[in-house]
Amino acid sequence: MGVIAVLAFHEPERVRLSLEALYLMSLAAIMFFVCLMCGYISKIRSDLASAVTRIGELAHHDPLTGLFNRRNLMERLEIEIARCDRQMRRGITLCMIDLDHFKRINDTFGHPVGDEVLIGVGKCLANSIRVIDYVARYGGEEFIILLEADSDDLAFVMCERIRAEVGKLEIPAIQELSINVSIGMASFAKGESSAKLIERADKALYLAKANGRNCVRAAPLS
Repeated sequence: MGVIAVLAFHEPERVRLSLEALYLMSLAAIMFFVCLMCGYISKIRSDLASAVTRIGELAHHDPLTGLFNRRNLMERLEIEIARCDRQMRRGITLCMIDLDHFKRINDTFGHPVGDEVLIGVGKCLANSIRVIDYVARYGGEEFIILLEADSDDLAFVMCERIRAEVGKLEIPAIQELSINVSIGMASFAKGESSAKLIERADKALYLAKANGRNCVRAAPLS
């Protein structure tokens, strides 16, 4: 702009103001368009980053309860087992938790109320464990907690406390019913696979429900 002004003053015959004005307007329009495109691209990149983060969360979290899902559980369990095998940390106890009489709740009050119960239990479990522990929804009305514990006795006490906290849970739609859970525990044995550990906890859970007991410890791995 300054150069055009100088030329127009000293050599007016070389300057066609109307044409220069058109060039300047075109340049201004192009710059404005470029700024708009840069802003749009920046927004697209931000939205894409948010979408990728959200997809990652959905891949590892249960959409109903917000807890970790089975996929994340299996990944975490392999990591915990590897650490235990290297003797870099305390032992872990896998606790398989099942809601008692959940089918009756669904059949009597409907699935929306059943979902409300699952959400409430999930929050209760998450609030009942320590920061060093882990909880996930395994599937259906089953949850799994990984406890860091030096002994079976400590893990058993923690499971009883978790069960008691769930028993205090109040669901407005079913105030006349109490929420109870059964728990099967299995403490990791060196060299044991994740599948075997889950299998032992599942068998202990079966015994707990079959015998009307609240919490059953799996027999040591032979």
